[in-house]
Amino acid sequence: MYVNAYEDFNELQSACTPAGCPPVNADYSDIRKFSSVFYHDVRFAWDLKDLGGIGNGFQFYAGVDNVLGREPPLGSTATGAGSAIYDIRGRSVYAGFRARF
Repeated sequence: MYVNAYEDFNELQSACTPAGCPPVNADYSDIRKFSSVFYHDVRFAWDLKDLGGIGNGFQFYAGVDNVLGREPPLGSTATGAGSAIYDIRGRSVYAGFRARF
């Protein structure tokens, strides 16, 4: 993913010239693309099959998102304009209970 618009760093084929338009702002930044990020998420769930006729659809679950606590690359706010694919909260832990009747 580019840190700014694609046409800032690359030629576009259009009506400018037969060869295309030159990059609009080729020196916008030294780094052209965000680095790749890999998040690790873990979730465990326990289904309660039978609790004397009352626990047919119960489930307990717990998990951890972003186990390694990775931050968004290059100081991205991760709040919009294409950067919302990154996690801004860091590591988060959750647990819950689900009931089906």
